Amino acid sequence: MRAICARSAGLVTLSILALTRIGSSVAAETTGLEGSWSGGGTVRYPSGDTERARCHATFKQRSSSSFGMVARCATASGRVDQTAALRQVGSNRFAGSFKNAEYGIAGSITVILNGRSLHASLSGDNGAGGEFSLSR
Repeated sequence: MRAICARSAGLVTLSILALTRIGSSVAAETTGLEGSWSGGGTVRYPSGDTERARCHATFKQRSSSSFGMVARCATASGRVDQTAALRQVGSNRFAGSFKNAEYGIAGSITVILNGRSLHASLSGDNGAGGEFSLSR
């Protein structure tokens, strides 16, 4: 009888561990932000001028609700690189801060995820920023 109870307790423990791991991986997958994205949008410079841009961004999950981003956008006049730190603020919304070290621009970033596409909005402290639509 003790052997049956011990086996049952062991199976229950293994089942709970398996469900916990499955639940954790499902939670990470439901965000869907991690990975490579590409697309385009508009870069807005501090002068107020805008340019069309083609962009590639990579998001890496740092914790259950935080992500890092590295992005490069190419315009007719050159390229713009930026990094960002984001946290999940809703089921499909992420917010945080971005930085462009080359031009000394920093500000806020918001990302709205919709399946295999996302919309990113950047707003710099000096009027710089942009609007981008990216997909997988």
